[in-house]
Amino acid sequence: MRFDPNHLVGKREFCRKHQVQAKKKGFTLIELLVVISIIAILVSLLLPAVQQAREAARRTQCKNNLKQMGIAFHSYHDSHRMFPPGWVEASGNIPTRPPENGFSWAAFILPQLDQGNLYSQIRFTAPLYLEPDRNPSTTVIENNETLVATQVIPVFRCPSDAGPARHNNLGSLDPVTIQNQATTSYVACFGDKVVADNASDTGPGGGVFSRNSSVRIRDIRDGTSSTLLVGERRWAGFYSPGIPKFGDAYWAGTPDNWLMDILGTAGVNINSVHSAKFSSEHQGGAHFVFADGHVRFISENMESNPGNPAPTGVYMGIFQKIANISDGQTAGEY
Repeated sequence: MRFDPNHLVGKREFCRKHQVQAKKKGFTLIELLVVISIIAILVSLLLPAVQQAREAARRTQCKNNLKQMGIAFHSYHDSHRMFPPGWVEASGNIPTRPPENGFSWAAFILPQLDQGNLYSQIRFTAPLYLEPDRNPSTTVIENNETLVATQVIPVFRCPSDAGPARHNNLGSLDPVTIQNQATTSYVACFGDKVVADNASDTGPGGGVFSRNSSVRIRDIRDGTSSTLLVGERRWAGFYSPGIPKFGDAYWAGTPDNWLMDILGTAGVNINSVHSAKFSSEHQGGAHFVFADGHVRFISENMESNPGNPAPTGVYMGIFQKIANISDGQTAGEY
């Protein structure tokens, strides 16, 4: 067989062409970096939109929570001919303590929020704290604190609130601390009265809710569509590990009748640093449910002039007017 040099040259050319084609199939480092940069830019553009969509969903859920409360309040009023008390102060079974009970407005509307089983566990004749064990034969303590106050209820939690679902509610007088009490993102309206930053206030504050209150719809002379019932309260944070700041809130009630645990006031501005404030994690304001049941987002920039309560407060701000049930002033557009 004769050797053909042209055949060998042809094979070399064939191999060279395929090597060139194989090299062209890969990416250079610069091309790879460009692709990664483009992907990073797209992610950075899409991430805010995703976060906004998530926050919009959380805001909607928060509004739905308040809407359910508004319906529950009216159902309660239909049955009892009044709104529930802000909190109950009644004689307990501990003679060494002052007359206290501590259950809040939220505990009374549990049946109207499909929480009838939990409501049936409450013994309203005993304090929220330190009630004797109902079943001493077991190692598990069963009383108002353990059976009720520790239960987390989703409708009382705003999805945007980053606070803990439970925390120790530290009472001002030992030994009334409730261990792992369930928190809430909502507080009822005490009114337009300015209260101390670190103390309770047992008197009425101009709003629907206060100690042992029994306000009826006919008592809301300024109109139910312009009177606040409940608003948001975000978790206040901690002074130090395990010690929450004043302004933490708990749905079941307060162990020592601290107003700020369960009520808020328009006597301070929305999103202020005061412990009795209304506040939220939603940018620019907070959601509120009104006495007629509608829910509205109120801006932190709403006209507010705390410190001028009715009836002498000629210069009441709009925020103070809608917190008071009978100031006799027109709130106007807001």
